[in-house]
Amino acid sequence: MIRRLSIRYRITTLLAVVASFAILFGYAQWRRASLVRESEALELLGVRVLWADQLHGALWPVVPEKAEFAFTEVSPDEIQIADTIYTLEQAKIQHDAIMERLKHLGVPHVVPIKNGKRQTTMVATGAEP
Repeated sequence: MIRRLSIRYRITTLLAVVASFAILFGYAQWRRASLVRESEALELLGVRVLWADQLHGALWPVVPEKAEFAFTEVSPDEIQIADTIYTLEQAKIQHDAIMERLKHLGVPHVVPIKNGKRQTTMVATGAEP
């Protein structure tokens, strides 16, 4: 009887450990898919998320440290972001929305690329690194 109980507890413990790993890796896969989906959506808005190749990134997706935001100054009062030309006010609203999405994604720094030239300063999104 005692031997039967110990085998039952071993099987229960094994099932609990396997279930825990399945939940952990399922969440990691969901998180990776949501990060990639948001990154692809941001690319359509002129943002390139710079993913770092990290060994543990295969098991647990890591949010990138920075992104590049490309825009072109078409005229003194017009800015082109991706394929769309905005007035300065509209561009500011679009920029703020993009920065909020990057902050929500967890990207702490953005490198502006103005007229194809990388700027030397980085802009903080407010996300914790």
